[in-house]
Amino acid sequence: MRIAISLLTTMLLIHSGGVRAADHRDSPLATNDPTADLNDIYTFVNPRNAAAGAVRQLDPAMAAVRPLSFYAYGLGQVQGWDIPGTHSGLLDALEKMGLPVNAERERVEGAPGLVAFHARVAALRDSLPFDIDGVVYKVDIRALQERLGFVSREPRWAVAHKYPAQEQQTRLNAIEVQLGRTGKLTPVAKLEPVFVGGTTVSNATLHNLFELRRKGVRIGDTVVVRRAGDVIPEVVGRVPGVRSTYVPNFRMPRACPVCGSAVVRERGGVEHRCTGGLVCAAQRKQAILHFASRGAMDIQGLGVELVDRLVDAGKVSNVASIYPLSAENLIGIELRRAPFEYKSGKKADKIVRVQADLARKIASAIETSRSRPLAKVIFALGIRHVGEATAADLANFFRSLEALRKASVEALMLVRDVGGKTARSICQFFAEGHNSDVVNALSAQLRTPSPPKSRQPELKFSAFVGQMGLKGLRDAALKSVIEQFPTPRSLMAQALAGETSVTSSAWQIYQALTSPPWSSVLSQLDGIGIRFSDPQKTHPPTPGSISGKTLVITGTLNLLTREQARVLATGLGARVVGSVSKQTDFVVAGPGAGSKLVDATALGVAVIDEEEFVSLLRRNGVVL
Repeated sequence: MRIAISLLTTMLLIHSGGVRAADHRDSPLATNDPTADLNDIYTFVNPRNAAAGAVRQLDPAMAAVRPLSFYAYGLGQVQGWDIPGTHSGLLDALEKMGLPVNAERERVEGAPGLVAFHARVAALRDSLPFDIDGVVYKVDIRALQERLGFVSREPRWAVAHKYPAQEQQTRLNAIEVQLGRTGKLTPVAKLEPVFVGGTTVSNATLHNLFELRRKGVRIGDTVVVRRAGDVIPEVVGRVPGVRSTYVPNFRMPRACPVCGSAVVRERGGVEHRCTGGLVCAAQRKQAILHFASRGAMDIQGLGVELVDRLVDAGKVSNVASIYPLSAENLIGIELRRAPFEYKSGKKADKIVRVQADLARKIASAIETSRSRPLAKVIFALGIRHVGEATAADLANFFRSLEALRKASVEALMLVRDVGGKTARSICQFFAEGHNSDVVNALSAQLRTPSPPKSRQPELKFSAFVGQMGLKGLRDAALKSVIEQFPTPRSLMAQALAGETSVTSSAWQIYQALTSPPWSSVLSQLDGIGIRFSDPQKTHPPTPGSISGKTLVITGTLNLLTREQARVLATGLGARVVGSVSKQTDFVVAGPGAGSKLVDATALGVAVIDEEEFVSLLRRNGVVL
């Protein structure tokens, strides 16, 4: 296979004229005066961040003074041009047109050519007028690129070969504990500031207690620091040597450093967690931000700065206390202040406050969020291990927040793709008194509609018995029982009537059904209206219905974004997954669909285009 390779660089480069990739001895400052001579402009420490900041400048004069340039490396929409058949040919054609194209590129065959290019560029790396962190290998034939397609964030036909992360030595001054939204406690190394990979590093993650122990680092040690992928600072390990004095091993705190709640570690796990949940101040802010995020309740305007101020001022204490907020409560709240110098030379703090228009928009978004679907509410609670897809499955199964709160671990595990870990996490969340109090208060504020009954799945008796974990019950015996008794209630009725047709295997299942916890589970299922499918009967699907269907979306969509398509399909009770299998009902394929389309063809899975998909959505009541 022929491969085209080139430098892996930032798409926008700042270089020449005084703004360039920095030596660590240069000042990291830059002037804010757009009239300044370019020769007087200080060098930026991080050119990637400088380029990103330059294109986001609100002042056009400020952006114009910065000497931005770019390298062309691909195509967007093309009309009226016969595109070359290879990637290398495309770059050559762009260069002939006068567009800037990176000169450090080659077309080679085989692994030896790739390795040789990687080594040659490594030797040039320090002399280049811009920073790089690796090279990119690309399949040269464009037809093959189209067949290979894309995954979520990158093409299958291109791969980055990074250079080893730059490393430096520094002193470990202290180890502090950082608390995350889910209550996870992470040890963080507080370092003597050191310049590594284009930035000054003073903090680096130590991941967890077991990783810290493995690396053998203690406070006062000289440690090796690097930026993984030239991005994330991490401590590699300690520099060998004898410690002058005894230093005890770091230990995770037994109580949360923020709220004082107990810190626990799951059996067999490596993570320590605060049990404070929604009452912990550190988790509270993150929980509110997650609750208001786009994938959850979508309360636009309720961002980091405003949540910080609302919590610190005591105006918001948990997610339920968001709803009494009005525009009047929000107007005038100070978001931040920064030094400002007037033309007269007078210096003062410039204060940014919430203005009336923004306050009204936030209040309107809060009001609108009261009617979000149940799946959004469940996801917004931030229950550990419950993502958007699982939240949708839980909503369709239980159809109310109250039913979900009362569900046992055994009942939860009957929901598609919910295992023991997720089920226990859900039960633990609702069992905590303070979480229950918040959910009670929240329920009183919301007008959450129940998902349509048509979305509620039917259970298979065989799957139910499988969850019961009965010992000694062979598959053949189970199959025979299910053929005779399609539902638990039919089996129980026959057994209670003393029918001689009830075999020993059926009797074993009956005894389990009438004993805890499965008798309680059956009552829960009856309460939420779950039905058991009858394997002897076929239920023809409603024409055009996508409820309960599994689908894959691939390629480029024009009428909808892929995220919009996913949300609409999920809202109708479908399940959108990332890969094609025999269980996939159909694939929505747009232009540029790659291997997923190939897999669908090979497996005989139905494929529809975007127009057919939109028509299907409309037949299911979606207004576009």
